[in-house]
Amino acid sequence: PERLADSEAQLEKWTKECNTLWFVSGREWEEDPMGAALPLVEKYFVLQQSWHLQGIRVVRLTPQ
Repeated sequence: PERLADSEAQLEKWTKECNTLWFVSGREWEEDPMGAALPLVEKYFVLQQSWHLQGIRVVRLTPQ
């Protein structure tokens, strides 16, 4: 829960500082097996584009 609160605080800060956020992930089955990372980011940013490239996912998001 503390790490989650820290992550949410950082995402909130980034909405004011970043015009674009790039979310890049690979081996999601190991690093994020519950699939929680991107939905958390999408609470603060809007998905604009998504690509899958040989096992890597690249997502471009903009602040809400």
